[in-house]
Amino acid sequence: LDQINYMEVMKDMEPEDLNNYLKDKSYVSGYKYSHSDFVLHKSISSKKFKIEQYNHIKRWYDHITVLSKIFPNKDSQPTFKAVLSGQGMSLDLQVLNHLASEKEL
Repeated sequence: LDQINYMEVMKDMEPEDLNNYLKDKSYVSGYKYSHSDFVLHKSISSKKFKIEQYNHIKRWYDHITVLSKIFPNKDSQPTFKAVLSGQGMSLDLQVLNHLASEKEL
């Protein structure tokens, strides 16, 4: 399925099925957040079910809620990277700036 059709299927899933799908995933597609996460997040925001009853949806939803606050322009993801010295890990520069600004408050 292409990305658009895939998202249509995800948005129409029953909560039980989506909860089961997310049980071992941090993001709906792959190992990094994507536009798909934000689209599904918005879709779930308009659903009429109690998210607290679905622990995997709730975990994922809360995580994407935080990301949507860090990246308010969901249509464009940051492209700059900052490398943590000696760790071989990278974080988005925008995330680091956000975390730094939180410390200043």
